[in-house]
Amino acid sequence: MRISAVYYLTLVALAILLLPSLTPVSYAKADKPALMLSSPFTGVTIEQGQTVSTNIKLTNNLNATSLNVEIQVEKPEGWEVELTYRGYRVFRIFLEPEDEETITVKITIPENAAPGVNIVTFRAQDIERGVASNEVAIQFNVVEKPRENPIELEVSFPSLSGSADDTLEYRFDLRNNLDREVTVGLKALNTPEGWVVRFKPSAFERRVISSITLEPKSRETGLVMEVKPVSTAKPGSYKITLVAETEGFTAQTEVTATITGRADYSLSTPNQLLSFEMGAGEEKQITIVVSNDGSEDLTGVSLSVSPPSGWSASLEPEEIALLRAGDMASVTLTVKPPANALAGDYSLRVSAYHPDVGSENLQFRVTVTKQTFWGVIGVAVVAASVAALLFVFWRFGRP
Repeated sequence: MRISAVYYLTLVALAILLLPSLTPVSYAKADKPALMLSSPFTGVTIEQGQTVSTNIKLTNNLNATSLNVEIQVEKPEGWEVELTYRGYRVFRIFLEPEDEETITVKITIPENAAPGVNIVTFRAQDIERGVASNEVAIQFNVVEKPRENPIELEVSFPSLSGSADDTLEYRFDLRNNLDREVTVGLKALNTPEGWVVRFKPSAFERRVISSITLEPKSRETGLVMEVKPVSTAKPGSYKITLVAETEGFTAQTEVTATITGRADYSLSTPNQLLSFEMGAGEEKQITIVVSNDGSEDLTGVSLSVSPPSGWSASLEPEEIALLRAGDMASVTLTVKPPANALAGDYSLRVSAYHPDVGSENLQFRVTVTKQTFWGVIGVAVVAASVAALLFVFWRFGRP
């Protein structure tokens, strides 16, 4: 019994002594480092001046310890390496126990990078406990750019002209000289304010696109850049840059849009009415408004009036020497029917002519309401004269 008691007491004492060592501690998964980096590839062939993107995965294999990890990069001189996480540029990542995060790495090779193998190395280390990761080294086999452009852009007619109301269509071809399929983005630079530029697969399609996929060593023809000037565009030449880009390669060319100006004008009245009343023998003045509705100045707009027979009508002035784009000019129409004009409706036409535009007309309806006193006197005199003549024929014409 004594031996058993001593034995059990000894076991209890050992248990008490070993109890602190049984407290849970942080440990890594078997055969894995506490902090691990990994990449989907470790070697890539790339051309001078090209940009490549990849992912780096950071894994915390500790089961009970969080890590505040700083990422370190070793790269050749002149190379650019950018680390982003969910759209933000980062240099540290926080990892929960047994957690992993993925960052995006964008590497830009200089245009003058020497051909050959270059290495970019990634490491990570916890800034609080010093836990270090394994090393990820990516080899870049830099090759010279091909003598021909990877992407070629050719515009059939780079200079087009039209008025501000026209839509200009620039047809262009794209060639993919690479041995792989690429998606080419399309955009326009230096577009004048208010102008609208759209891209279409062809002149016969209404579908608007912003990119197009090209097969390896292929050519896409008949693409269209549609340019719609703003309606107030002044005559002159405008430059727009057409850009095609893919995988760090860019092809661009400049096109010219020449706005020739639009000649147009109209006739109206201040109140938009084309009818008025007046008495026989009465003189009246009406204002005619000549508006330059085009985008270029007009010179030598001539005006004329066609009144009813026997009426007096004139215009002042009869010619507008210069009417600037967007301006208006007033012309005075003076009308006077004869004193003996009968009451009723009459038609009067005012016409304008410009050699570049043609003719414009205003048709007025003039209502003569009643005869004036002098008109009645005139009618009476005429009637008396006719009566006297008839009397003479009657009196002296008898045998």
